Amino acid sequence: MTKDADSGPTASLDSGLLPRGDILERAEQYYGNLALTAALLRELCDELRRTREVMKPWILGMSVADLGLTLRSSNALYEANILTVGQLAQRSLKEISALRMCGPTSCVEIQEAMSRFGIHLRAE
Repeated sequence: MTKDADSGPTASLDSGLLPRGDILERAEQYYGNLALTAALLRELCDELRRTREVMKPWILGMSVADLGLTLRSSNALYEANILTVGQLAQRSLKEISALRMCGPTSCVEIQEAMSRFGIHLRAE
């Protein structure tokens, strides 16, 4: 880099900086890659949604034990004879919170475990 008295620092040809055309080309590649990445992410999200819909009957038939709940939450559901995710999905949050041994922490845990599989409690 050299310094002009009036215009400040300037780049000499041998300063190691990229020529303007190379900078623009690299910027186009970079932003093109970002657009491609965004498109791939959209496709993956769509594929995940389709997979969840295909898997939904299987998920609803799963045992609540497969949700990875704490022993307290699992026991509360077992005592209420809620054995599958499908049976659980038919209940509302109000019904679940009314179960013996199922307080606010257990309710949140159950909702989070279900949402990992794209399933939710019945709306009240």
